[in-house]
Amino acid sequence: MLKHDYNRSFVAHVSCTTPEHEGYLDFARLAMREGQAARIAEDALVVTSIVGREPHRFWFRCLVDEARERTYYDIQSWSRRTGRDFNSRKRHLDCSNNGYASLCDVPTAEARLWKVMTLKEGSYTSTALEPQAGQSIPAQIWTRTTNQKLCAYDRQVVGNHWFAYAATSGGPVLDLCLQITDIGEELLDDH
Repeated sequence: MLKHDYNRSFVAHVSCTTPEHEGYLDFARLAMREGQAARIAEDALVVTSIVGREPHRFWFRCLVDEARERTYYDIQSWSRRTGRDFNSRKRHLDCSNNGYASLCDVPTAEARLWKVMTLKEGSYTSTALEPQAGQSIPAQIWTRTTNQKLCAYDRQVVGNHWFAYAATSGGPVLDLCLQITDIGEELLDDH
């Protein structure tokens, strides 16, 4: 049985440091609008060169398997104003049968949670994070049961920008940096 660990849960912007895929994770593909690349809301997770007013926020809800001493994450779309972005009910990151990472409206099943692998001495390992606001953590996101790494797939150029879908195969592995903004669960603005 998995237990929620509030103190290891965190909200973060997620940047990508993979060469030729430097950018941020988002839930918005790009399309031309009035002669410029514009963000179009989508359920699919993408890495992109274009950023809105600020990078997208993700909530990494930490769940601990105390018997095995392992941590897993229910990764969710998060916004300061509503607790989710684009006013969508779909907020839980899951992996489809064809390997694409995208938002779903039901909580991610335990077997389909995510592992956050951190860089230690040149390789990525599963280590219990002790996150702190303001911290930047080099990481990769892997599936829980099959250990598949999120990769950049189907890179598309739109105007002067680009985006690629996050999938479990088909391109370079997404080396990420978790830029932690809040610990626990960010309080929603009520103004």
